[in-house]
Amino acid sequence: MLKNINNINRNLVFIIIFFGILSRILPLPPNFSPVIAITLFGSLYFKDKNLAFIAPISIILISDLILGFVPNINTYLPLIFVYFFSRKINSIGVVNLFIASLIFFITSNFGVWILSNWYPKSFTGLLMCYEAALPFFRNTLLSTLLFGLLFKVSFERTSNFIISKINS
Repeated sequence: MLKNINNINRNLVFIIIFFGILSRILPLPPNFSPVIAITLFGSLYFKDKNLAFIAPISIILISDLILGFVPNINTYLPLIFVYFFSRKINSIGVVNLFIASLIFFITSNFGVWILSNWYPKSFTGLLMCYEAALPFFRNTLLSTLLFGLLFKVSFERTSNFIISKINS
């Protein structure tokens, strides 16, 4: 029976990775993606914490390659920061999902400001960068809240159902 549970866990990881890749290739609004939610979910629920770290990075890398995008440090590094934040929490809730979205927003846009020539290298330039990114933050926040709570509720209900079947 334990082997079956481990197979369910492994299959769940691959389904989530596939879903994450699919969500990035479909024509959704900019930054409307489950990847931040997957990062938190994986950290809390995946048995293999290495997979929890690798899954969101793999989603971004594979979908970038499919879409023809050049991998960008301004996406990967913020996800790593979100992962380390997720290792310090013990639940997926609105506050933690908001904080994870904010970590991603602050770090990714700081990277845009520091590494691009789009904004002056001044405090005013940094504020201009964050201001220009606010519409994207709305989509990031909405998708992270939606998918994070959806993953949490779905997984907990499914787990309870499986456990009840095992115990009966």
